[in-house]
Amino acid sequence: MKDARTIKSILTYALAPLLLIILSVSVYREIRSQTDLPTAWEQIKASLFSPRIGWLLAALVGTFLNWGLEALKWQRLMRQTEQIRFFQAFKGVLTGVSFTLFTPNRIGEYLGRIWHLSPASRGAAVSLSVAGGIAQLLVTILGGMIAYEFLWRGGFSIPILPDRAFAFFPFQWLGWSVVILLFVIYFNLGETGSFLSRVRWLQKIKNWMMALVHLSIRESATILGLSLLRYSIFLLQYFALFQFFGVSLTLSISFITVAFVFLSMALIPAMALADLGIRGQLSLWIVGAFSVNALGIVMTTTTIWFINLILPAIVGAAFLSKSKLRS
Repeated sequence: MKDARTIKSILTYALAPLLLIILSVSVYREIRSQTDLPTAWEQIKASLFSPRIGWLLAALVGTFLNWGLEALKWQRLMRQTEQIRFFQAFKGVLTGVSFTLFTPNRIGEYLGRIWHLSPASRGAAVSLSVAGGIAQLLVTILGGMIAYEFLWRGGFSIPILPDRAFAFFPFQWLGWSVVILLFVIYFNLGETGSFLSRVRWLQKIKNWMMALVHLSIRESATILGLSLLRYSIFLLQYFALFQFFGVSLTLSISFITVAFVFLSMALIPAMALADLGIRGQLSLWIVGAFSVNALGIVMTTTTIWFINLILPAIVGAAFLSKSKLRS
């Protein structure tokens, strides 16, 4: 048992930083190979003192909207179990972000969110948080598959990229099958919770499962709509920063390529610390098919990672330091 814990610790705390270093070196080499690198740097510096600074400010506003919508989702999900104020939901969400930096597949998000809840609600909160996660995953995969179709078949003046878009028959059918499966599961969470609550070896967490029973189809649709709004803000943030960093892409190409990056990220399990390297490499590979500005693409990816993950994590850690686990 001790050996198993040691191996898990090594994988958790050593593998992710190592992966980040390897991918960062790869991204660095891509940037160094850019022929007009000095010009790209000068354009970025000039952007800080030009009207294009508005694009950066728009991306920052998007961060507040993004996590505000996630807090609203969390508040609505919890209202059948515990009435929480919006600010309490906001603190829970950001505390979850601070926990998730050091856990694989963002498992720590659940611990952070229940930190600000009463003990009686914590079990149900885990299953409700999973429900919210499924909604966001469904939107991400659906958007990514739509983007995949455009990259494979063409459209919006986008050239067909079979070598870059994994354009082969099994991937298409697998992707759409997952979308349909998630739709079925998501809009039947009540029935799923009721069934799981009757399983003998799950009796200890029966109350967790029963929280899903009270989640109506109408409420599920509302949560899915909020997830779609968050997804749209993510796409707009990328477009705004592409403009700021001089990556010349149309709105349609920006949305489609970034949506495919999101899909690819959803398929790769990783710690948030390694997320930057993976996201940077994928962005260079996919978005780089439409722009030679490797520096601008990497700067966009890094800025998104910082304002959407690191800044909220810092704020969440501040909330955490000023509060104690409710008991």
